[in-house]
Amino acid sequence: MILTGPEIRRQMDLGRIRIDPVPTVIGPNSVDMTLADTLLVYTDVLDRVGGVIIGYLDTQRDNATHKIRIRKEGFVLRPGILYLGSTVELTDTPHHLPYVDGRSSTGRLGISVHVTAGRGDVGFVGRWTLEITVVHAVRVYAGMRIAQITFHEVRGDIQPYAGRYQNATGVESSKMHEPDRVSKMNDPDKVCEKCGGTGWAGARSGVSYGGLGEMVGEPCPNGCPTSEEP
Repeated sequence: MILTGPEIRRQMDLGRIRIDPVPTVIGPNSVDMTLADTLLVYTDVLDRVGGVIIGYLDTQRDNATHKIRIRKEGFVLRPGILYLGSTVELTDTPHHLPYVDGRSSTGRLGISVHVTAGRGDVGFVGRWTLEITVVHAVRVYAGMRIAQITFHEVRGDIQPYAGRYQNATGVESSKMHEPDRVSKMNDPDKVCEKCGGTGWAGARSGVSYGGLGEMVGEPCPNGCPTSEEP
């Protein structure tokens, strides 16, 4: 079920949805998101000979990128290039599934804001990386409304996101080459030995490399640091 605008506002007032900066206008069932002033492009696919791309990306390595700063006069996006951008807004949705998609006005200019990854995860905290492509050359500006986010109710036990892109502060390129990070279910009966807090929150920050089960971060609901397995 998609939350209506008034319900989004109510959930924000309850602290169950966080958007920073706080939006001044909320639509009938979505919140507009704006474009930050930094873009990334992969440099290996910019090399061309006779108009033919000779470079390629590799899913098992950290592909080099070039940073583009969008100045006051804007920046012209070109067809055939993937631009990674980010939202100005940071979101935190421990109880809802967020979904970012394009706005109708930008879509009518041939601007797409994601290739395939519009759906987020319950528990994601951070700014959203946008996978921007265009049909025609088009000038964009930092701070323009480029996307919109909706929030969906979920049913069942929550296993919050704890992946590679958690706590993103800006645009991030693919981290597919990095080890998988495994979320853990919250245990409402788990008690922290340091502060007595209940409800193990390791699912929001626990990281497991190679199946070893090593937990790092802040598993305690009150933020007590520990490296113990819950």
